[in-house]
Amino acid sequence: MLEDLRFAVRLLVKKPGVTIVAIFALALGIGANTAIFSVINAVLLRPLPYLDPDKLIVLRERSHTFERGAVGYMNWLDWHAGQRSFIDIALVRREAVNFSLDSGVGSPERLRGVRASSGFLSVLGLKPKIGRDLNAADDITGAPNVALISESLWQNRFAGSPSVLGRRALIDGLEREIVGVYPAELQFGRNPDVLLPLSEIANEPSMRNRDNHQAFSALGRLKPDVTMSQAMSDLNAIAIDLEKKYPQTNTGRRVTMRPLFETTVGDYRASLNLLLASVVCVLLIACANVANLQFARALARCREFAMRAALGASCRAIAQRLGLSVRTVDNHLQVAYGKLGISGRRALATALS
Repeated sequence: MLEDLRFAVRLLVKKPGVTIVAIFALALGIGANTAIFSVINAVLLRPLPYLDPDKLIVLRERSHTFERGAVGYMNWLDWHAGQRSFIDIALVRREAVNFSLDSGVGSPERLRGVRASSGFLSVLGLKPKIGRDLNAADDITGAPNVALISESLWQNRFAGSPSVLGRRALIDGLEREIVGVYPAELQFGRNPDVLLPLSEIANEPSMRNRDNHQAFSALGRLKPDVTMSQAMSDLNAIAIDLEKKYPQTNTGRRVTMRPLFETTVGDYRASLNLLLASVVCVLLIACANVANLQFARALARCREFAMRAALGASCRAIAQRLGLSVRTVDNHLQVAYGKLGISGRRALATALS
């Protein structure tokens, strides 16, 4: 093996142009495939970082206008109270927020936020790193103004100190008490930095209007042994009852469901698979180019093959040294003998002697 390795190094150094082209072609093909596969592994293959992620279902409202429309706050209250298929259903939406400490330390930041009901973290199967979760009182108007922050914000702005609990922060101009830190596994809402309750908006006229949908989604965790079709029938029965009670706002409105994983990656699956197929083609082209370089180089060494064979090397030994098949080496030897004007190994050996 060491002898073959030294021989390979000598050949690579002898033809640096061919070596550089081959290395560049393989590096391009392998590098592109490695990069794209890393993305696909992170997005499509790796499971969501939640407890039993297959049980997590995103609920939206379907109407004559929208197939997957926003969930109205008042409709969610009725779903939450009447459903029997989910352990809990949380209401959630993304919000951008301005964040700064009330002491004036540091400049204000524009952060990603999530406004959610009290069951949000528990539906995902997450617990705060420190402090408390949102509770049912935080969903009601008049509750103290509180907020939870992400683990990354806790580390970056507060150096991971437990004293962050009880600190005051200005979030969109409203002073809030930081009551907890949620773990980095929370990715719903595009890795939010701040989690806000419903308390200060729950009694707004826009929230109480059933005909107004405030960009919320609902996130539920199915009970054990309950299927999506059963949950769909359960909530659509509630939607039909709401249609009878509020025909002006709920006529034609039904519930649509989709697993959280599909909601997260479904729109990107086809594009990523197409991209992976493209870079695989790039790798195949690179391999074909390197194979052609090696084949052309082998053709140029026909005389060397013949001399090795004449000195006693078998086709198998030559094939092992060159990384070619025995049949290919035998064909090259026949070509070499023809170029030298001799009929076989014995005649070549006689000529060499």
